[in-house]
Amino acid sequence: ANVWFVDSGAAGKGDTIGSGQNPDAPFATLAYAFSSDLMGSGDVCYVMPGHAETVAAAQGIIMDIAGVKVIGLGWGGNRPTFTGTTGATVTIEINAANLWIENLLFVAAFTNGITQFVDVKTGSNDLMFKNCQWREDLNTQEFLVGVTIEATISRVTFDGCRFTSVIAGDSLAAIKTEGAITNLRVINCTFVGDWLDAVIDCDATAITVPEFGNLMIRNADPTNGFGITIDTATIGTFYNSHILTQKANTV
Repeated sequence: ANVWFVDSGAAGKGDTIGSGQNPDAPFATLAYAFSSDLMGSGDVCYVMPGHAETVAAAQGIIMDIAGVKVIGLGWGGNRPTFTGTTGATVTIEINAANLWIENLLFVAAFTNGITQFVDVKTGSNDLMFKNCQWREDLNTQEFLVGVTIEATISRVTFDGCRFTSVIAGDSLAAIKTEGAITNLRVINCTFVGDWLDAVIDCDATAITVPEFGNLMIRNADPTNGFGITIDTATIGTFYNSHILTQKANTV
């Protein structure tokens, strides 16, 4: 296993072969770190404090190397920040199994909304989002969906993550499943904002044994927004959570 570094602020940065394995000569972007195919299963990629990267196209970043752990360093506003700009279709694509993504900040900065910012593709099993945040700052610059999970995926976990959307905006869901998946776990997470459909939208079809635990959910949508929606055939586990919405039936 190898250790890699990404840092947009380093003087010696470069998106070239030969960069990346020294914090004084890191990759300039996470997009290149994956597209270079230099990383391999078992490798760890540290994204340094203050790193700033723009996602300006569909598949602007494609995480397609199985078994890589991406760890952001820093805290608060100094966390590695990935900002969606320039179009509704900009995405970060997850397209490999056994990925670990930790302590990254995702920010919306496109007027009229980004359709889906993180797109988890079929086959991306055993995916971990650890202590990440999805943040909106203006009601004209939103993630319509923060994370979309395609069908037939197993074991996607959100642990310690935070989703914040603006009040009176047009966001639809923080997390949305598009079909039958297995062992979705959303634990120790906080959701505060305004989502028109549901904060966690899982009613496209039945999902197998999901787990929702230790959650704080506040959906301020005045008419439609639920806390969690699931298909009537779904049987899972729900525990130790607080949900505040405008709906009579929050789950």
